[in-house]
Amino acid sequence: MKKGPSLGASAKGKIGQIELANGGTLFLDEISELSISLQSKLLKVIQDKQIIRIGGTKMIDVDFRLITASNRDLSELVNQREFRADLYYRLNVIPIKIPALRERREDIIPFIHFFLDKFNKKYHESKHLSKRLLNHYFHYDWPGNVRELENTIERLVLTVENDKIDVIDIVEDEKNSNLIDDIDENSGLSDILSAQEKMILIKAFSQCEGNISAMAKKLKISKQSIMRRLEKYQIQ
Repeated sequence: MKKGPSLGASAKGKIGQIELANGGTLFLDEISELSISLQSKLLKVIQDKQIIRIGGTKMIDVDFRLITASNRDLSELVNQREFRADLYYRLNVIPIKIPALRERREDIIPFIHFFLDKFNKKYHESKHLSKRLLNHYFHYDWPGNVRELENTIERLVLTVENDKIDVIDIVEDEKNSNLIDDIDENSGLSDILSAQEKMILIKAFSQCEGNISAMAKKLKISKQSIMRRLEKYQIQ
């Protein structure tokens, strides 16, 4: 069984994610985005508990706990023949459904404070939200759930000039989400384009609820390109 590049294996001998997880836990996010080919390979690893490194000939035993996540209904994908039924039943041992954020509004404000603290530290800022904006976000339905909330807070920390972020700022944020403001005189073209690209990806990520296929279709680039860029800008 050979592991594909998306699982971290390398023809030069780099150990892949499955082998690294041996004796521990492997978490695969967005499992619904795996191609049918990779689904088959993953199923074989789960069944045989063995792998072969790329370019290798020796079978390597692996034993790991597998946890997967998806924001799409895998059973529906099985019905549409976009996800293997045998792999689905292998994975669906202890399913855990996390309610949408709108169904647990008591978590919204703590999440906002958590992400504010995270991005204030990351970008060396001291931003905070007004009570009016907190109330607005508390009653917002967040169709993109926690990912949309996280990316919204990061975008506000990056784009709003004042330390206090108010409702008017989110109106301006929507108006200017496709623009680059206050370009530093020392910024080169690559810096400007990277900043623009990141903002576009953050917005697409929120609008598509983190769905890689939907983002690829929306931005008219391959899923592999989307995944590389999300990793580059640490958008998750």
